[in-house]
Amino acid sequence: MRFPLLSTLLLAFVLPTAGWADTGAADASIRSFFPFGIWYQGCLTDPGMYEATMAEDIHALGLNFVIANADSKLAPDSPEPRSLASMLSLADKLGLKVLVVLDPLVKVAVLGEVKTPADFDAKRAELKAKLAPFVKEAQKHPSLYAWWCGDEPSARGVDAIKVAEKLRQLFVELDPARPAFCEGVWAVTERDVVPWLEHLKEPVFMPEVYPFWNSPYRVGIGDFRYSAFAYPPSPTSGAAVAGLPGFQQGAAAAEAAKPKNNEWLNIDIVDQYRQVRPMIGDRAFWPWLQIFRERIQPGWDWRIPTVAEARCQAWIALAEGCHGLAWFGYEYLRNSGDHVQMFPEIKSIIAAVDPLTDVLLDCKVVKNLATATGGGSRYYDNALVETLRDSGGTSYLIVVNRNCEEIGNSRVTVSAALPPPKAATRWLAVDPATNAVMATGSGRQITLVLDLRPGEGRMIRLVEDVQLKPEIKPDIQTVSVGKTIAFTATDGGDANSAAPAFWRWSVVGFAAGTIDSKTGVFTAVKPGSCTIWCRDAAGNSAFTRDIRVAP
Repeated sequence: MRFPLLSTLLLAFVLPTAGWADTGAADASIRSFFPFGIWYQGCLTDPGMYEATMAEDIHALGLNFVIANADSKLAPDSPEPRSLASMLSLADKLGLKVLVVLDPLVKVAVLGEVKTPADFDAKRAELKAKLAPFVKEAQKHPSLYAWWCGDEPSARGVDAIKVAEKLRQLFVELDPARPAFCEGVWAVTERDVVPWLEHLKEPVFMPEVYPFWNSPYRVGIGDFRYSAFAYPPSPTSGAAVAGLPGFQQGAAAAEAAKPKNNEWLNIDIVDQYRQVRPMIGDRAFWPWLQIFRERIQPGWDWRIPTVAEARCQAWIALAEGCHGLAWFGYEYLRNSGDHVQMFPEIKSIIAAVDPLTDVLLDCKVVKNLATATGGGSRYYDNALVETLRDSGGTSYLIVVNRNCEEIGNSRVTVSAALPPPKAATRWLAVDPATNAVMATGSGRQITLVLDLRPGEGRMIRLVEDVQLKPEIKPDIQTVSVGKTIAFTATDGGDANSAAPAFWRWSVVGFAAGTIDSKTGVFTAVKPGSCTIWCRDAAGNSAFTRDIRVAP
């Protein structure tokens, strides 16, 4: 095919871009890794549902990244199943990358019991001595990817964030070749009360994106308003609902429950991404997407998303500039079967996105070039479309069908307004996974029509193509019945023999002969005349003169 050689034919759509700062080996590993991750809050050696272990379940899903707990009450090199060495040895075997949680050493003793930065400083030498043997053991294993240093610190106040940051710096000191980072929530409590992005300097931003509530704030199928962690006030007192996790009590709760607290209840997660993205800077962006149901207390629960919603959440994340995808499901709820129904869809999402990961890692969201019609629902007028641009200046569209309620597909029409093409060129919309041309445009406009499943997304590359006039050889006038001729087409001197599948051939006129549509081999069948026509995937075409087939 000719498209892998597009450098000779395409003029990239170039506008300024900002790259990630190169701050060391750990950050370099992040920029080259696209995680498909999961977190069960358990150990990889725990029993699985399908395979012998949880790690083998995860591997079977096609995932490459996991947060997992090692039992720090055991010696780092203990042969016990839940030890750090046992867990990482299993991950080594399966090719998983692990964000290591040391539980209870980090999860409880540091993040639970160390309340202030001053407390951490007082215990720093002791903590370093305790962590060092675990770091030394983990460094023997290729599966060690990073160190976990915080579970929702932003929900516990500024001091908790500062403690998590000090722990991150300690891990970096012990293991400078690997990153260390937290995961956490984003919501009104963090925006208004905890300026977390000013204090956490981790190289990866991993927010939890959980929009699916039942009562009392009911989110319908296909409604992506962000309600998780932004609890509405009590209907009787106007104060924050007591006893809910992650919500401060007393005066802080009363302040948080004022009308501003309700603002995010009706903000779609797309708008949440857009508000948070400018604060992320050069950090990698890995969201945790919901594949679980959890009942918090009577009347309050997260519902399991539908398969279409799970698909839609993943593509929305990619459209909004995320550099990885990860899913969360409580390990101790697995046997309820709630999120098991998501597993086939997770495999399907990975299969669709994996060919695009190199491009996605190099892209940032920029000013949108396109609009969409169709693909809407009772909550959204139309499909979502965003524009991304890579470091070389090439632009891409990601289109997401936001209709998650219907069973059938949606017809989505995308129109992009582009800079004027240069002389003798035109715009192409190309599928970057297959290099297939999806649409061509003249002038500044390109329009394409997509047939998308509920929640499905599609990525499209926008390139400027030189309009060529192919020449067909040999130039013949007469051929005898029974003879064969191998026609070739050239454009700019590149014969199609190097890529015979790129051209499509046909016979026009009387059926005096047949031609192989891919190879261009013509066979004269009976007396008469005909014309040979060829076309490439970009729409460039040519005809021969009339060819007479003689008896």
